[in-house]
Amino acid sequence: MKTITLIASILCLNLASFCQTWTPLNSGTANHLLGISVVDANTVYVCGSAGTILKTTDGGINWTSQTSGSLKSLYAICFTDLMNGIALGDTGTFLRTTDGGATWNSLSVSNVVSFRNVYFLDPNIGYCVGGINGTSGYIYMTNDGGATWNPQTVTSNSGIYGLKFTSLTDGYCTNYQGIVYRTIDAGTTWNPISSGTTNIISDLYFLDPANGFGVGANGTIRRTNDNGNTWNAIQSGNTDYLTGITFTDASNGFIIGGNITNNTGRILNTTDGGITWNNVPIGCPRLYRLEFANSTGYIVGLNGTILKYATTAAIAENADSKVLSVYPNPAKDFLTVSLKDKNMKGGKINIFNIQGGLVYHDELSSINETITVETSSLQSGMYTLQISDDEKIFFTKFSKID
Repeated sequence: MKTITLIASILCLNLASFCQTWTPLNSGTANHLLGISVVDANTVYVCGSAGTILKTTDGGINWTSQTSGSLKSLYAICFTDLMNGIALGDTGTFLRTTDGGATWNSLSVSNVVSFRNVYFLDPNIGYCVGGINGTSGYIYMTNDGGATWNPQTVTSNSGIYGLKFTSLTDGYCTNYQGIVYRTIDAGTTWNPISSGTTNIISDLYFLDPANGFGVGANGTIRRTNDNGNTWNAIQSGNTDYLTGITFTDASNGFIIGGNITNNTGRILNTTDGGITWNNVPIGCPRLYRLEFANSTGYIVGLNGTILKYATTAAIAENADSKVLSVYPNPAKDFLTVSLKDKNMKGGKINIFNIQGGLVYHDELSSINETITVETSSLQSGMYTLQISDDEKIFFTKFSKID
């Protein structure tokens, strides 16, 4: 696992250093991963295209493929404990396990609805949502742990995607047209509320019953501080399709998504309770869902992408030495990179723009003390340079001028 810490200049940490970062894991598949359920820091289930279901019990070191019995895309998965879970997806695909995924059994809930989300309030009470080809939305409820599901009344002209409850009675869902629906009677009725946008809102998160967020297409971030009655725009700084949001505490949170056209991933983070959001440099395909268990989080995305966020503690290595430097800074046509770490024999070099997009990549069979990078094609602005191998990763910043 790689570990990263970025300070004013540069700090290299060894594999066990104290840090918090998103680290790529080997999922063992190239299928798109579209849903995730984090039972605890070590036990995680993910689902995706072609009926994919994966499970880890060692924090993502190893992933075991489970037999779903389906070749349909599975968009959501939710476990209420180590044994009991639901996975659902395209054209009525609805699966249940009571033995930790050793066997998955098909449930007959709907033959036509494509299910997009599932959410349990406790081991017995849960909800799921979906739609039919963007023409109508559906909500179902269970009160027996997912054995049976009953339809609820909602008037939606498009599929429903986002789903979150703040109590046993109060909940929210969102549809393809950006409409928010709220229930205050445990789903007996759902009333529409304008979110102020017609963009799809794909995910919701509430810090408390009054304060919540919705994210979606074209860089949409909406926020409410009055129990969902009104929603205000928050600037994301991009036009990507944002698909997931979560917070680790009242101040710190993450939004994920990416660019549909070029299939690049996006991570935003906030440290001020969602008032402002900043890009986290990351070079990976488009990201789809994320979930935390305490301080350990996981993200899934396209092409088998899984990222893990965790904290480890030890002693920093070379913390006071300038092991990585770049010059000239600002750079114009060329940038010289000086790396003083004789233990690195190879690896890769990445450059990210201020929006977090990957603008340069090269594989390095060996790392000399200096490396020259052509920067003439880069636009003027601030950039982050990254050099990494299987054990270490270094960051520093530089600016480009014309």
